[in-house]
Amino acid sequence: MKRVFPILLIVCLLLSACAKTPAPTVPSTEPSTVPTTAAPTTEATQPTEETLPAAAEYSNPLTGEKLEEPYTDRPVAITINNVDPAYPHHGLNDVDVYFEMLVNDNATRGLAIYAIPENAPVVGSVRSARYNFVDVCQAYNAVLAHAGGSDEVMSEVHSRIDNLDAMIGEGSYFYRDSTRQSQGYAFEHTLFTTGKMLVEFAQAQGLDMTQAPGTDYGLHFAPDGTPDGEDANVVVLSFWGKTTRMTYDPETNRYLNREYGEDMIDGNTGEREGFTNVFAIQTDVSNYGVYHVADLLGSGDGYYASGGKIVPIQWHHEKAEDPFTFTLLDGTPLVQTIGSSYVGIVPMSSQVTWE
Repeated sequence: MKRVFPILLIVCLLLSACAKTPAPTVPSTEPSTVPTTAAPTTEATQPTEETLPAAAEYSNPLTGEKLEEPYTDRPVAITINNVDPAYPHHGLNDVDVYFEMLVNDNATRGLAIYAIPENAPVVGSVRSARYNFVDVCQAYNAVLAHAGGSDEVMSEVHSRIDNLDAMIGEGSYFYRDSTRQSQGYAFEHTLFTTGKMLVEFAQAQGLDMTQAPGTDYGLHFAPDGTPDGEDANVVVLSFWGKTTRMTYDPETNRYLNREYGEDMIDGNTGEREGFTNVFAIQTDVSNYGVYHVADLLGSGDGYYASGGKIVPIQWHHEKAEDPFTFTLLDGTPLVQTIGSSYVGIVPMSSQVTWE
């Protein structure tokens, strides 16, 4: 009888070694065959709260990209000059989230958000602050890097967010590009900075550059978040006459940016400027003095495009300090593709089209 137990133990171990681990499931990348001539009218199917894909152990909260250690940084948001005499942009192929919005007349301006500030390369050209930049920074608890602003806008900046102003930091933490100056660029199109400069500036200003533990940005990611929607190889966002045209490139799985009839190039690398995800936030835009101001509190309609497909969505920003979150029309959380995002704040009176 003493030999029975070792024999039984051996048999159990052999049976356990023969068991197989189930193969992991991979999200389908099979394209839909739905025609793309009009706005989607059906709700797309994505995971519910209970079936959301598991995130990496550590990840960038704005892109879903894997990190080797917990995220503890505080984002910086850098104002980006977006008129054609100022092109090319610099640093947008390294951005995590890039907002574009109307600021005055038919001009738009950008806000480039970097979750890990020290990783930001040369970025610019940098311009002054606008009202909605304050709204976006408050939503992400981000530090605004900018070149001054009107008295009215700066009153909002100082009362609501932390900021790094080139009017104080130029020469040490912002600089004028001498090459641009020699090429005849207007003075206001020559200001640049880097992530390391801004981190040093923040330290000199005594700003806390760590994010509160447990901060939730409310975003959900998957390696392939291509929505089950209509074909959208080209997405066009209209800003009262000024258009941004995003063309899907299957080789890079990014939407390549074209504005003012020009292919947008990242001046740091000479490569086409592109984003993995494209969001359109539709809302009311009104005038406040000479500036355009979008209503970004509450919720509203919008669109999400990735992987050559597009679906209607709802955006949510109920309180000023809440992050922007996104759901499908049935209320389930949107799962987006891991990678960078472009967010266009589009007036209700303008259009978002695709083909």
